[in-house]
Amino acid sequence: MFHRELHSFSLFKKNKLLEEKYGLNYSDRLLLEELGFITANDLAFQMMETKDQPGNSVFTIGDFIVIQEKLPNKPQHQLEVLVFTKIGRQLLNLVNVTPDLDYIQLLASSLNRQIGNVKYGRIIQRFTNGQIRHTPLIDVPLTEKEQEQEKKNDKKVKIKKITKCQQTLYFIAVFVRTTYFTARNNGGGVRQESSPQSATQT
Repeated sequence: MFHRELHSFSLFKKNKLLEEKYGLNYSDRLLLEELGFITANDLAFQMMETKDQPGNSVFTIGDFIVIQEKLPNKPQHQLEVLVFTKIGRQLLNLVNVTPDLDYIQLLASSLNRQIGNVKYGRIIQRFTNGQIRHTPLIDVPLTEKEQEQEKKNDKKVKIKKITKCQQTLYFIAVFVRTTYFTARNNGGGVRQESSPQSATQT
């Protein structure tokens, strides 16, 4: 399978994963900026809106490719990142970058799964024209936080369904009860009218 490489970046802004797991704090970031390895300016990738047709956003992290299959009629949104400079990218090419799955999951979360499915695969070959050959794509697993949120959302949906069923049963019960008493009252009226006629005939 082939895709053209669109984005190649390194670090996410405003996320604790870099410091908690990789030990990269704010002072380290400033040092990388001073050395000219990452850009000092705040940058953001513009994820273009989709109209009638779906669209793909392609990212590379080490020897992995991540693709978001954006659904039609979705708005534009931004992805804030810290981007390596040209020198920084050249240095990266000298080391073997093997990102953990949780970093790929972080990218998927930042892309917002609500506007499109996010999949990933391993890069097999890079071509000079920017194309990439990779293994078949699979869905990026949900993070623990996303799983918890999904459970909460499912619970809310179930509660809404139960509430709706209860309301429907209540309205049915009221309707049946009202129909029963109406029919009973109408039947009583008929018997009252027929009684005097029997007495007259006698």
